[in-house]
Amino acid sequence: HQSLLADVVRRVLPGRPDDPCCRRRDAGIRGEGLFPVAGVLGLSSDRIDGAGNMVSASPEEYHALRRLIGVIPASSCDQARRLLARFGSLAAVLDAERRLLQTMVPHDVAERISAARAAHVCALTSRLSTAPILADSRLLQDYLRTRMAHLGREEVRALYLGNGARLVADEVCCHGTVDESAIFPREVARRALELDATAIILAHNHPSGDPRPSSADLRVTHHIQRAIGPLNIRLIDHIIIGGRNFSMRDAGMLH
Repeated sequence: HQSLLADVVRRVLPGRPDDPCCRRRDAGIRGEGLFPVAGVLGLSSDRIDGAGNMVSASPEEYHALRRLIGVIPASSCDQARRLLARFGSLAAVLDAERRLLQTMVPHDVAERISAARAAHVCALTSRLSTAPILADSRLLQDYLRTRMAHLGREEVRALYLGNGARLVADEVCCHGTVDESAIFPREVARRALELDATAIILAHNHPSGDPRPSSADLRVTHHIQRAIGPLNIRLIDHIIIGGRNFSMRDAGMLH
């Protein structure tokens, strides 16, 4: 996690250029997409009512955003109001695409918001990788929502677990619906062998907000189970992130 922490430090130090996010091919907690894409925190749903309407930002959110911006008082007021008016809540501001933020506030303010977002993600990944992943199901659920809840398209992730159910790697398997790539089950099995993983947790998001699995979701899940079963690798769960989280294990849908 040192690379993520270093990136946070670089972004909050004055005078640093806007370094692109590093995409590494080795195993580990991947940091790609933390800064340039929207939906990183996955908290915006906290501000959506039952009918799907945006809930107005609270005074506490306004004051918190002012403190985060931390510039000249008059400008911080204007910038906080402008951001909250555009995005609707503090969580949605933190979830926003950095390039969009830069069209509304100065570059250093957008970078400060990105740094806060990255620090949050880094803290979650650090907690998740230092203890057995199944010991705290709430932390796992929060982590997956942070990663995926507000992505604009479907994304499939595989969390590879080693001995003691500790997280070895969290990797994006594919973008788009889970049945688009016929090689997907085979690739997951191959990667698990490369990492010497003993178990896998799959996760993907439904941008529609409906977390119920489709027939394709179930079909691919069972294909993966059949691919990794003979290798003595367990599929622990397939979690779908929507308006709420859906666990195929809890629903009895895994073979």
